Amino acid sequence: MSQLKFYLCKKPDIVLLAGFAVIALMLWAIPLAATARADTAAASQAVVRVGGQVVMVLPLDKDGTYPITRHNTVAVHNGAIQMIYADCPDKLCQRQHASRATGGAIVCLPNKTTVEVVTQDPGGADAYAR
Repeated sequence: MSQLKFYLCKKPDIVLLAGFAVIALMLWAIPLAATARADTAAASQAVVRVGGQVVMVLPLDKDGTYPITRHNTVAVHNGAIQMIYADCPDKLCQRQHASRATGGAIVCLPNKTTVEVVTQDPGGADAYAR
């Protein structure tokens, strides 16, 4: 009997599979990176409202601590904004994660305070554009 050599995969098969893996990785990573870059570039301001009235607009590219009223204080750090002080009883607004993406919001209902991350360009398309 002659000796038969049996291979599961030959070199061209491995090259083809590696090519498919690289293409799949690129199809996954490129849109993810583009979305993250667009969100951080576009989301450059936080609008702070108390009782529905705009009391301040904060740039997210400048770190700092900002008292809103005697009831609330926010901090901007590394392009994100977070409520660091609130005198409301439940402190839910302080437990919310820092917001950095466009449309992200922090709400303190007892003090009627909202912080919303918006784009700096008011003429840009929103999430509902067709």
